[in-house]
Amino acid sequence: MTVRVLIEREILPGKEGMMVELLYRLRRRAMKQDGYISGQTLYAVDNPRRVLVISTWRSVEDWNGWAEDPVRTEIEEKVNSILIAPASYRVYSYM
Repeated sequence: MTVRVLIEREILPGKEGMMVELLYRLRRRAMKQDGYISGQTLYAVDNPRRVLVISTWRSVEDWNGWAEDPVRTEIEEKVNSILIAPASYRVYSYM
């Protein structure tokens, strides 16, 4: 069953450029993962340091495989170091 994963993050001031680079690296790597369909990165109009990443996966198992990928977790550690608070993850399925 296809799922969409929503990840919300708020970046520390002055770290926007670093975040862009890290998200680009994550997206490039995700595109090579089995089950990856698409992704978008959106910035809040009222707060450009608030970022929403939406990715679509063939199944929750494919997403979980990517979530546990060692390269992803290494990059994600760097992402987490420049956040105001922990990222919020939500996984949705289609009805």
